[in-house]
Amino acid sequence: MDGAALCADRQTCLVHLLRELEHPDQYKSPGEDWPTFAKRLRRLLGDAIRLGRARAERDEVASGRRRMLLASRLEDVLAEQWQSVDARWLVQRLRRRQNDLFTFLDAASVPFENNAAERALRPAVLLRKKTATATEANVGRTAHWRGWGYSGP
Repeated sequence: MDGAALCADRQTCLVHLLRELEHPDQYKSPGEDWPTFAKRLRRLLGDAIRLGRARAERDEVASGRRRMLLASRLEDVLAEQWQSVDARWLVQRLRRRQNDLFTFLDAASVPFENNAAERALRPAVLLRKKTATATEANVGRTAHWRGWGYSGP
């Protein structure tokens, strides 16, 4: 696969985005319009996921029309002036990733989430954590032994 194909198939993980909308308690003060913003964006992303899953059942014309409607709804959400600081921050982030939100609707080989990539990275992360813990334990033990006058292994 060449670089152009890799770039063309970039997809923002919608599962992570939905998770951010589900936990507004992580924000200090979500603001009065946060529930409205979150509800609209959650519905939009849910509709996109349902459209992607039902791709085989619909004809291309109907799917294309629904895809254009999703893009229009996204533009409406991004164009609105939100009072919530967190909503404005997320809108700014979505504007940067706007072209990567619905790639999975255009390319059947692209999933709407990155679970496979995260599962592939998990063993390396666990190994890093395990070796970092072992290294820290050995450094601490060596320092402890040296403090007692023993040079240790």
